[in-house]
Amino acid sequence: MSTYAVVVCDRGGRRGVQRWLAEHDVPQREVLETTWRHRTVLVVARDVHRHVAGSRFGIGTAVDYERGALGFGLAGWQQMGTGDLDGLSGEFLEVSWAGPELTVTRDLFGSIPVLHTGGSGWVAVSDSLLLLRDLRTAMGSTTTVNLEAATARTRTLAITHQSMSPETLLDQISSLPAGRSFHVERRGLGLRMRLGGDSLPARVARVQDDRAELTRRIAASTVAVVRALADSPCVVPELALSGGVDSRMMLAAVRRAGAQDQVLIESWNRSAANEADYACAQQLSRWGGFALNSRAGVDPGDPIRLSEAAIPVFATSHLGLYDRVLPMSGTWYNPRMVKLGGLGAELLKGNYGFRSLPQMAQWLSTGMKDASAHAAARHRAAVAQLAKGLRAIDVDPDAPDASEWHYAAYRAGQHGAAHSPMHLSAVRTLMQLDVLALGHRPDRPGTGVFTRAKGGMLDLLVLLDPDLAQQPYANAGIDLSADDVQQRLHQLGGPLTDDEVPSMRIFGKQAAAGGGPHALGGSIARAWGLGEDSGQVVELTQPWVDAVADRTLRAIHQDLGNLTRNELKRVNAVGDAGPGPAKRLSAVLLAS
Repeated sequence: MSTYAVVVCDRGGRRGVQRWLAEHDVPQREVLETTWRHRTVLVVARDVHRHVAGSRFGIGTAVDYERGALGFGLAGWQQMGTGDLDGLSGEFLEVSWAGPELTVTRDLFGSIPVLHTGGSGWVAVSDSLLLLRDLRTAMGSTTTVNLEAATARTRTLAITHQSMSPETLLDQISSLPAGRSFHVERRGLGLRMRLGGDSLPARVARVQDDRAELTRRIAASTVAVVRALADSPCVVPELALSGGVDSRMMLAAVRRAGAQDQVLIESWNRSAANEADYACAQQLSRWGGFALNSRAGVDPGDPIRLSEAAIPVFATSHLGLYDRVLPMSGTWYNPRMVKLGGLGAELLKGNYGFRSLPQMAQWLSTGMKDASAHAAARHRAAVAQLAKGLRAIDVDPDAPDASEWHYAAYRAGQHGAAHSPMHLSAVRTLMQLDVLALGHRPDRPGTGVFTRAKGGMLDLLVLLDPDLAQQPYANAGIDLSADDVQQRLHQLGGPLTDDEVPSMRIFGKQAAAGGGPHALGGSIARAWGLGEDSGQVVELTQPWVDAVADRTLRAIHQDLGNLTRNELKRVNAVGDAGPGPAKRLSAVLLAS
């Protein structure tokens, strides 16, 4: 479910917002009401009063690599002494109303969505499209469907699984690209919204280090974070190990930190698709002498279930924002576990193949063929949305790496963030500016096996653990010889030394990071008919599809329903059916 909502309003707007909250029977423990420049500020969040200090509200985990500090929750951030959180890594959201503006800041890659909208006498920010649509209805404000964005998002491709520009499925609600902040200021008797902060390309342009320097700094910072987490009595790090490069790089950091007995290393053979990964993980376990899937000596604590059903959680969180995540069992949270992993590697190795916009358009039309009756309309809409998304982050559509800037600004933060409606304490060490800068360096990382797509991650691996880098992979095409490793180490300036690994301090306790579903989100989900789980997603959503006003969009969603129905026949759970069910559920936002 939604983790937060913030509304700034005048006296008339306050009455409407208070009526809306009362209709949803929101408990007082989840509502903070304060004043800012003669306006009312209302913040809705789970246990909101635990996450407020003065004129500041904050939830999540912030990582300051430059100062060597990681903070859980607002209290942790204050102890870090960082001050301005702009540009920091992690997964967090901060709202401040101490100065002439109300400012919303979040982590660099936007792990927590920031959606904004407004009406006469009020402005609202949240991570939920459905919540903001419900608020607009309660405030008597019109909401219309953005036909271009809605049509583009019906394609079942990775590049169309999330917002492709600052536009959302609804005309009156916009989203914030990664890197940017959101500001509200008084203008006469009214309120004005504006964006602040720098785009990701502007931030990367200020990183001047060469490839070897960046690679060594990323490797060193990863070890520092792993060591700090492993040494903390408050958390238990967990690593999901596969047979690929990304998770092995994290295993190398664990070994380099001397923490392989303090990290819960897991690998599971749940289907035929996992067999090769599992076999490789077992081989590494035997070779490295570490336990696999063993909790001996590790106390992960007991998980807490924060919601009885997953569809309500999805409905007021990822719905309409990220289609690849429909967690049918993702309603549990363990307040001691911190997941480690290779998420963020695509910032370095690319996700869409380093393409310009014209190349992406060609790829969408030929490499990812659409055989539907409305293929042309969907293609035009997708290309138009991609172009708007690139312009919004100051990227030339003809740039050869335009596709990867788009990935960084619109997908990276939410990719792998299925947990975000439940908690905000995951630590993704590769989600940092240095990794993005390294991925967009014009010089190639190497030759032979060190190609652009894989080379950056392999560089990190050989710096951290040359012996581990030479062990077999699930994909034999990336096996490394001793000569490969030694040659690359020489080019990178030799093995990483202990003196290069900085210290990293942890401030605050993981449980203080906050987040999690609030009662308002649950009530809104129920009000819109999404209050419980259902395996009959197509049937559940049919009334909304029938109520879509635009004939072409309605027909596309009918086709999507047929595709989803066929996909559900092949799997055991809705969450295993790919993006179809999530896209189909978005019809609730499109219905008139």
